[in-house]
Amino acid sequence: SMTRNIAYSNYEGVAKDANDLAAQTKKVGDASAAAFGKEKNLAISGLALAMADAAGKKDGATLSVKFGEILGTCNSCHAKLRDK
Repeated sequence: SMTRNIAYSNYEGVAKDANDLAAQTKKVGDASAAAFGKEKNLAISGLALAMADAAGKKDGATLSVKFGEILGTCNSCHAKLRDK
């Protein structure tokens, strides 16, 4: 839904999605015993909060940059797990 909300400039929806993602990844990161998992989840949480902030300001450029950084962080972790 985040991608759809971004595409339609639904900033309220993006902010909700980003805040939900931030909460979820913070919870997982805080509970993670593995340093790598903790680091990646907490990084995504921080990026998602920045994305929600940008959505609140209707700053589409910053929002897009943060979304790209989130995807890059997700992909770097999933690639590492996948390539084990």
